[in-house]
Amino acid sequence: MSFSSRTGEHTMSTLPQLLEVDTVEAPAAPKNLDETGVAPEFLFDLTVKIACTRVQFTTD
Repeated sequence: MSFSSRTGEHTMSTLPQLLEVDTVEAPAAPKNLDETGVAPEFLFDLTVKIACTRVQFTTD
């Protein structure tokens, strides 16, 4: 499996970097909380809501 970074002709700072895995392009995963572009409070609330809907919730 080969990974290569690709920059498009039209770049916007709000769009994630695209990675190419074999022949499929996908957005790169954020490396830290700031790169998600989402408020930390919102992510916390979303995590709690997801945890409450699961019978067994672990960080694994």
